[in-house]
Amino acid sequence: MKTPNRWHQPTLRDISEKTNLTVPTVSRILSGKPGFSNKTVEYVKSVAESLGYRHNRLVSGMQTGRTGIIGAILPVHAEWGAQLLTGLIHELATFGYVPIVLDCPSPAMTELEMINHLLERRIEGVVLFPSDDTVSDRYFKEIYTRKIPLITTVRRLEQVNCPFVGGDDLKSGRLAAKHLIELGHRKLGHLSGVLGMSTGADRARGFESVAKAKLGVSVTREAMPGFLPERKRIRDFLKNNPDITAIYCANEAIAVELYSVARSLRISIPKKLSVIAHGGGKLSPLLHPALTSLTEDSFAIGQNAANVLLKVIQGKLSHSSANVTVVETRLIERESTAPPPTVK
Repeated sequence: MKTPNRWHQPTLRDISEKTNLTVPTVSRILSGKPGFSNKTVEYVKSVAESLGYRHNRLVSGMQTGRTGIIGAILPVHAEWGAQLLTGLIHELATFGYVPIVLDCPSPAMTELEMINHLLERRIEGVVLFPSDDTVSDRYFKEIYTRKIPLITTVRRLEQVNCPFVGGDDLKSGRLAAKHLIELGHRKLGHLSGVLGMSTGADRARGFESVAKAKLGVSVTREAMPGFLPERKRIRDFLKNNPDITAIYCANEAIAVELYSVARSLRISIPKKLSVIAHGGGKLSPLLHPALTSLTEDSFAIGQNAANVLLKVIQGKLSHSSANVTVVETRLIERESTAPPPTVK
């Protein structure tokens, strides 16, 4: 004798047998299709509820193309990436959508493999933190062929026609330079991110544009080869440029390494060297001295990314729109910046 399956998931057929209605009729009623009396609708719904039936979004998605699933490729291992994802999830949930999330970068899958992995699961849209700023529309051929909306976040893709949501990296650089110049610094340093990426390039451009516009101010730049800092580069930079009195770091990780190198060289922050950095995560106020930061609300970036994506899904915004949504960057002054030693 066959043992009953205790974990049987109620189906439309179970409801059909209980109500003496056909499976297609039950399906139409539970899908909200018109043409049925209120009494019949309520009866079918009550039977479905009593059986513990749950609507299969995957099956209906195969029939309608609407799964309610969004693909998200984000660096969720990073604090700001996790906050961005939280904002995305909160906003999507309001409209009945849920994300499948892949952490990037990944040693297991390339970015294209991640995208294909998501497409196989019938997603309705993609929110992407790009790994390479230089790709063109051809890179996303599979997405565009299927007419699936793509939103890039944090990093812009100059050669791709799709909406972008992120922070104001140009403003970050400008605010950093303005703050240091107002304190009296004239010999400025910039430990930049990768200049081939929009974040690193824009922060450098903003910083240097303000500095160059001020008579008597100079900037010396050293670019990091990747997202994470290189200790030797920072050490050589400080030893080769002893006249620099203030440094703008492209991210918090670079600033943390700079603190360590400065300590090893007996360079006091901010007495001998002021430090300001983009990022402003939970670590910045815990450093000694607390780090002056340029920051934006990552949660709000996630919310905005969800809203823009839903507009494309709903046909309110074109797939190929160059729409740009920028979340305000702000300066948080702490103890790591002060007037240079020669300024009383």
